[in-house]
Amino acid sequence: LLVDLINVVRSDEPPIVAVTLLNPRLTPERLSGKQLILDLQARDERGQRYNIEMQVRRFALWGARGILYLARLLSEQLEAGQDYRQLKPAIGIHLLDFTLFEDPDQAEQALWCFEMRDRVRPAVRLGRELQLNLVELRKADRLGQLP
Repeated sequence: LLVDLINVVRSDEPPIVAVTLLNPRLTPERLSGKQLILDLQARDERGQRYNIEMQVRRFALWGARGILYLARLLSEQLEAGQDYRQLKPAIGIHLLDFTLFEDPDQAEQALWCFEMRDRVRPAVRLGRELQLNLVELRKADRLGQLP
């Protein structure tokens, strides 16, 4: 199901071929707890890395944490002296069980894709190394934007 989810969110990219659980010590007791932390990492056929998260509660610094996790996924790929050409894109897919963007002009969009782009000329992208995809689940369900 996770592979299918990623492939739907990133339908314009190569299909996912592997999924790895970052926290292999997830016990049944933790599954029933309120403080469950479940981080998943995936890799596609090009070697692009994915961080998949589900966030059920909105909190003020959620965005900063999401960016930190994504930056960590990117920075952990290379050791000192390694060739930057070995670096693969780090892509976050965060499923939000709340509405993050509430302004009236944002009410009809539930699927978001943030990348490193120029503020004045958004068509100019600074590489493909970082991307954060957000799915506002409640809004997407209301708008019928999920397959």
